[in-house]
Amino acid sequence: TIAWSLVAAALLLGATGWYLGTRQAERGSTTAALEQAKPAEPNSLAVLPFVNMSPDPGQEYIADGMTEELLNMLANVPSLKVTARTSSFFFKGKNLPVPEIAKILNVRHILEGSVRRSGGKLRITAQLVEAQSDRHLWSKTYDRDERDLFAIQDDVAAAIVQALTHSLEAASAAKTPRSADLAAFEAYRTGRLLWWRRTPADFRAAISYFEKAVKLDPGFAPAYAALADTWMLLVMHGNVHIEKGEELADRYLKQALQLDPNSAEAYAARGLSRLIVGRKPEAELDLRRALDLNPHYIPAFLWLGVLLGDQGRVAEQNEVLSKAIAMDPLNEMLAVYYAENLRIRGDAQGARDSLGSLLRLEPDHPRLLVALSEALLSGGDLVNAVEIAQKDWRLHPENVFVINQMGQAWTALGDFDRADAVWREGRRRNPNSVELKVAYLGMLIAAGRVDEAHDLMEHLFPEDISTLQKSYQRTYHHFQGLLCYLEGDLACTRDQFEQVIDPDERQLYDRDQVFVLTMASLINAKLGQGDAAERELQQAERAMGHARVNGVDDADFYYNASSILVMRGDLPRALDTLQKAYEKGFRRQWLLDQDPRFDPLRDTPEFQAIRDRIAKDLAEARAKILNGGAEKKVRGQSKGTG
Repeated sequence: TIAWSLVAAALLLGATGWYLGTRQAERGSTTAALEQAKPAEPNSLAVLPFVNMSPDPGQEYIADGMTEELLNMLANVPSLKVTARTSSFFFKGKNLPVPEIAKILNVRHILEGSVRRSGGKLRITAQLVEAQSDRHLWSKTYDRDERDLFAIQDDVAAAIVQALTHSLEAASAAKTPRSADLAAFEAYRTGRLLWWRRTPADFRAAISYFEKAVKLDPGFAPAYAALADTWMLLVMHGNVHIEKGEELADRYLKQALQLDPNSAEAYAARGLSRLIVGRKPEAELDLRRALDLNPHYIPAFLWLGVLLGDQGRVAEQNEVLSKAIAMDPLNEMLAVYYAENLRIRGDAQGARDSLGSLLRLEPDHPRLLVALSEALLSGGDLVNAVEIAQKDWRLHPENVFVINQMGQAWTALGDFDRADAVWREGRRRNPNSVELKVAYLGMLIAAGRVDEAHDLMEHLFPEDISTLQKSYQRTYHHFQGLLCYLEGDLACTRDQFEQVIDPDERQLYDRDQVFVLTMASLINAKLGQGDAAERELQQAERAMGHARVNGVDDADFYYNASSILVMRGDLPRALDTLQKAYEKGFRRQWLLDQDPRFDPLRDTPEFQAIRDRIAKDLAEARAKILNGGAEKKVRGQSKGTG
């Protein structure tokens, strides 16, 4: 819709697929999926973070590395169902009973242990517990030279397999790529532990460890892959320009794949990079190849889910994310995109419930709060959406996703001044963030601030845009088309929009593309180009048909559908469908007031009634937010961070 074009399309990096980022848990909480889970499988297992018993707290990375290596090794045993890393490490430092942890993770068995390092010696204790009875099935203590760490890990993994399956036949599968240099491998594992925290500071710290790993072992492919995906994630989460991130990622990916042509980590990292720059068919091939090589590699599931959602393939996305959540039920990023999938498929309550369950476990998690705010905003619950966004912004004022959501919330309320203040502050904190610049550009266009938008366009895009990736070129033409429209140049608008249209037939449904197709059709009709207008409108209708088949059922879908019905002259059905969009949560009055596709409806009493209901909802929401102290909080935040 034009909503996506003026704001959410401006948030292309955060709203359609570029996204790729505790306190004491409230006991008894779990995700909606877990609450409805089947009984735990007999050979299901979670490896809890091993406890560091060394005199030096700085040796904790050895215990964490031991845990992660055992997770990876055991996950490769076909007869075992092993909970993935994020969910296991959620319980680090939390003193919960083993049966309760097993219930949350839906597993029968728990592996726990400790590591003590002193004077070049290691003492590793491991024990396997049957969770329901809290009965120990197996335990052993290893006293070894620290140089034997890999051998100890192999021994523990083999013992676990034997204890659970009464056979060592599968133990040979429990191998993962690792450096022959222990220091290099420890550096890599420490970097990955930081990587999972998904903050800009932790990403940069992880890079230093990965660089140390490749310096110690130049032949260790996973470390190069880790450098590649971390730089691309910093493009989204941090203050790194896309060109720098892509250049570094490409360099490291070539090294990783040259060293190991079958590296799942490298294929997944390349898939992420290609996804971010808009090479989606190639990205999908890479991500599926990564999962063929390692069916338990959660980042590949996550990024494939993002890609499928970006293409409107929400049924496939649901399948991919559900499979990943079964392995990693407490992974916040999986939860974010799963909730978005539910919302787009019309299950707004399910989306809110799934996010709320995890937020009871991690009440201040930035991306979970962003996702909940977006779900509420999309469903028309404006007051709660803004309040949650404000809480998130106060807690995480430098987080790019948090900043964008706060700006989106004020924009949805039609308060461009407050949205402007949020994005200005966010850009001050993250001056190299393309995501924030694109989002701010969308707000300028939505507010009709054409001159400022032109100035930002000049800084955001090079003079010769042919040097950019195709996806960036389309983004440029999209914004340029909007500016041409605001300036009244229809021919320019049509020419720019027709360069936005993605010829990739596999892109089944893209809300931005539907807007562009219908706008190009509308303008071609006004310019007397009837054949082109009809062709583009039919393309939009086919995309909407694909969306319906794929289960899309949100407010934006009905808003788009209503606009097409208007263009087909079916005004009664268009009004009914617009009413459906309102019932699903559409509240963007500023959008409805500007959208030329609805001009034939504007003078009808039915349209005015819907428009007036939206205006009333917005006015009431603004009054509640400001009277409830939200204005004071925002002012205080601006003063405190300015």
